[in-house]
Amino acid sequence: MAELTSKPSPVQARLTLLQHLALASYWFAFNALWGALLYVVIPKHAELLEARGLLSLFGSDLDRRLFGHALDKAAAEGIALGIGSIVAAAAPPVIGAISDRCCSRFGRRRPFIFWGTAMLLAGLWGQWSAFQAGSFPAYVLAFLVVELGANVGAGAYSGIIPDIVPAAERGTASGWMAVMIQLGTITGATIAGFAPEQGRLPLLAVIGLFAVFTLVGVRERPIARAVPFRARDLLLCFWVNPVRYPDFAWLWVSRAAVTFGVYLIVPFLLYYLADVVGVRDLRPRPWEPQHVVPIWMATALVAATPMGLIGARISDRVGRRIVVCIATLVMAGVGLGFILVGALPSPEARLAAVMALSVLWGLGYGAFASVDWALGTEVLPHPEDAAKDMGVWHLSMTVPMMFAPITAGALILTHFKKSAGVTGYRPAGYAVEFVLAALFLAAGALLVFKIRKVR
Repeated sequence: MAELTSKPSPVQARLTLLQHLALASYWFAFNALWGALLYVVIPKHAELLEARGLLSLFGSDLDRRLFGHALDKAAAEGIALGIGSIVAAAAPPVIGAISDRCCSRFGRRRPFIFWGTAMLLAGLWGQWSAFQAGSFPAYVLAFLVVELGANVGAGAYSGIIPDIVPAAERGTASGWMAVMIQLGTITGATIAGFAPEQGRLPLLAVIGLFAVFTLVGVRERPIARAVPFRARDLLLCFWVNPVRYPDFAWLWVSRAAVTFGVYLIVPFLLYYLADVVGVRDLRPRPWEPQHVVPIWMATALVAATPMGLIGARISDRVGRRIVVCIATLVMAGVGLGFILVGALPSPEARLAAVMALSVLWGLGYGAFASVDWALGTEVLPHPEDAAKDMGVWHLSMTVPMMFAPITAGALILTHFKKSAGVTGYRPAGYAVEFVLAALFLAAGALLVFKIRKVR
């Protein structure tokens, strides 16, 4: 396998296809994990625990005092994702800064990718075990381990593109990462969608295999010495001066708005398919929502995969900002389109409309993801501290992930329950959720034009 080395010279030859694939493979593993957990596993497990009367975080009496009612599936999903995202927010900047200083003979980034992957695989095993035991508190604790391991690996991995890829090829590298995001997400969701209770072994195998491809295919040049990591550096891990580096700050805010909008929608798609689209009422054959989710995502993938590569190349020529803006506005339109679906007369018509919207979502998200990473690398304040700064930028994804699922699940949907004894939520709850998502997505699209030094 062709090897990649860190710190390329200005005259480094273009990367081969195999090198790009090796570099982007960890992103496949990372997104296979989240495609399974966010789209299918956590919402379905919460639904099954609720159906079995086992969905309690602190005990039913204390749950009622804290949340105003017994914990339901949407609130439980939002709380689990929100708590897990605290770890996701804290780990990448710290790990990124530590990896910038790592003098391991294996390189600065790969040791953290290895141990982070091992930790997330152990946590994933524990999460399924806690579900089978019917313990939601243990389930949340295992999910924290998954989050920690995933973000230890991602915190170091985020520095690899600035380390290795010449500036002229970062759009292409970002495009391949976008493709791996899409392929990994659909693979994880498909595994989980057709085996939400028994799918942990295939998922573990896929994540481990693609992480190993990156670990073997990427070779870093070890650094001999590094600046020691001091106590004050811990605070600096979470800070980039927005006055001195306004482009970085505006990109952070823009991406945070987009991420908040996305995570108001995607974790609750499974419930939306049941409650608004009515896939269990399809004729002649009803469908379970967890089976429809991978199909919806596969439809989006058909549009997103080529758009990831096309969008990256277009952005190299016409500029990153315009591509990000148009792509994000398309996703905002899809959010509003989800509201109109409920007015259609039959489940069959509603499902057809949702599938059409999936194509638009794929076009928008594919183009956005292809350019997003390249744009981030081009506004880094300190290239020599790339992983630390990318970790701060990563907060623009993880901080909204703390609050968006809680907002959608625990603060919106849970107050729009159907009549007593009927599982699910009224369409009005989803309408509030999707309008809010569209507003955040549109804000992110416009804020990107505050960036001045990158086209």
